[in-house]
Amino acid sequence: SKAEENFGFDSSPCTDVSRSIENASYVYYLLNKGILEGYEDKTCRPYASVSNAEFVKMLILLDQERGQ
Repeated sequence: SKAEENFGFDSSPCTDVSRSIENASYVYYLLNKGILEGYEDKTCRPYASVSNAEFVKMLILLDQERGQ
């Protein structure tokens, strides 16, 4: 099904993350949990650097997710 192909999404939320990239399942897991949001242009930019603030936000959200 389409949802299985897109890691639980009906359609791919990020045009630049396909199943063929090495860490696609991790990117989609974080998107599904709301830890990553992607950008307005429907990209996730999986190879882009993140700022310290973005990294800390992801850690906090991941910690909150694990605590539930």
